[in-house]
Amino acid sequence: MGNGTEMSLTAERLREVLNYDPETGVFTWRVARPKCRVGAVTGYLTPIGYRTIKIDRERYYAHRLAWLYVYGKWPTGEVDHRSGKKDDNRIKELRETTPALNQQNRHRANTGNRSSFLGVRLMGLKFQARIKLNGKHIHLGTYSTAAEASEKYLAAKAIYHPYASLTEGAA
Repeated sequence: MGNGTEMSLTAERLREVLNYDPETGVFTWRVARPKCRVGAVTGYLTPIGYRTIKIDRERYYAHRLAWLYVYGKWPTGEVDHRSGKKDDNRIKELRETTPALNQQNRHRANTGNRSSFLGVRLMGLKFQARIKLNGKHIHLGTYSTAAEASEKYLAAKAIYHPYASLTEGAA
């Protein structure tokens, strides 16, 4: 699923074997395959939630295939899901981006974050709000509740991460 294998698949070959519905984000087979009939939905979800599709013995992320199918070329950077839903591959929900901007659109707290709020860490009996900007963490304050810290984080996120579509603080 790396960039090396992507270059071997062309938009023409993709369109030869699959149909893509940009309104639903669903890929279906155009050709019969062993254990797959024409018109069958293709792909499976990975453990982390992305849909992958196998074509010519190589696996590809469906969101990157959608980009190739619609625009006729591979994305040069990362493809971000605007809504944060990793299996929502409607073309209107996809945008090409850099790794740094893609991180701005995170919708869930890290698994090690015991507060369950994005941008909020449990520090002893208090909750610390902080945001990352240009590779450095900015301390936004320490609060009695996770909700208070989340409110401060979301206010800062609106200023420092305008690329994000996040509207809620709870993960």
